[in-house]
Amino acid sequence: MILKSFEDFRIGDYLLLLSTILTIYVAQYYYKYFTRVNPLPGPFPFPFIGNLIQFYWWFKGNFKGLEELGVSGKGILINNNFKSWKYNRQFFAQAILSPKFNNEAVYWTNKLFNELEGYWNKLFLKEEIIKENQYTNDMIIKLLTGERSYSMAAYFDTLSDEKSDHPPAIVNDSVKLVQSIRKHHLGFILFYYQEIENTSLNKPLPNDMLTSVITANTPRDVNYTKTVGGEALDRPMTYSEIGGIIFDGFLGGSDTTANAISFIIYYIARNPDVKKKMIEEINRIFQGDKIRPITENDFQKLKYCEVIVKEVSRIFPRCIEKSDEITGYQWPAGTMFRINADVIHKNEDCCEDPDKFNPDRWMVEGLEPNKHSLLMFVGGLRICSGRKYEFSLKTISGSVIVCTELLVEIKPRD
Repeated sequence: MILKSFEDFRIGDYLLLLSTILTIYVAQYYYKYFTRVNPLPGPFPFPFIGNLIQFYWWFKGNFKGLEELGVSGKGILINNNFKSWKYNRQFFAQAILSPKFNNEAVYWTNKLFNELEGYWNKLFLKEEIIKENQYTNDMIIKLLTGERSYSMAAYFDTLSDEKSDHPPAIVNDSVKLVQSIRKHHLGFILFYYQEIENTSLNKPLPNDMLTSVITANTPRDVNYTKTVGGEALDRPMTYSEIGGIIFDGFLGGSDTTANAISFIIYYIARNPDVKKKMIEEINRIFQGDKIRPITENDFQKLKYCEVIVKEVSRIFPRCIEKSDEITGYQWPAGTMFRINADVIHKNEDCCEDPDKFNPDRWMVEGLEPNKHSLLMFVGGLRICSGRKYEFSLKTISGSVIVCTELLVEIKPRD
């Protein structure tokens, strides 16, 4: 009967039916849009295509930040020119995997954390504290440029009547340093290039990344690289290439590490059995002297701390446990606040009890996990160049923070 009715349809009837269906769909689409639980601000969407048109025009006409920085198509993170990317990656990896660079990272991890701990002690019972990202900002600026930044000190001076031990002039100059790197990075690089040029060949240079990439393939380079994959790489890096690499270091080295430290502390605090095993490992390695500086040798022995980092990277929080107000909006329990999770980390074929936080899963003797079952640093040809430094910094920072902070019994405020 229905088919017979359709047989009697004319072109006008089909157009009327189609327009009716489209009208109902559009009405339902905008009804859901205007009655959504949290009307977050944003561009007005269209049915079927959403915000693609606005995104296209915004991207084409307004997205000039990378051009203004002079790093579009430079460095390694946002470089789609394979030949240029391979050249830059070689010297980025050469700088970051250097033993001297690793020693520098360990030294400043200890030094800056001791400073951070001092600020925490002075701000005890106050609402605001120095957060991890100020610590990692100071760390990454020192390791990338060789210059000392005082983000923690500057923030502490705004929170406490008692000022930091650093002279105000130095702290203020530090703020200007960060601004100069951001706004005038090529001039900043040129200044350091001239400093190196004026340094005699028999005088050692600093071990920071900027010095390493400036001297790459010059008479000052101790690891002169002539070829990579059969292609000649016998020229020094240009100013714009150096700027791209330093930009990558800032972009990928600060907040990622600070976030990792926060998640490490969160999961250790919520899992007493993991905390106990971690403390046992720390006691065994440090022999009761937990306040001494950590060394590269200690880092190599902290196997359980390493698997904690792996497990945290696998299972970091995906959604809120209870309803809460965030940025002025009410969110129901179970709302996810991140980009679509990689289901590989929850694949039961690769990971038993995937929803359980269990660092011991990585300690099973003879374990040979699927190489694609943990994507901390992605993989393949474009695997994260800073993975060794990132892993070292996360493990060392997490270990130092945990062994000094979580061993203290937290008492309720009066």
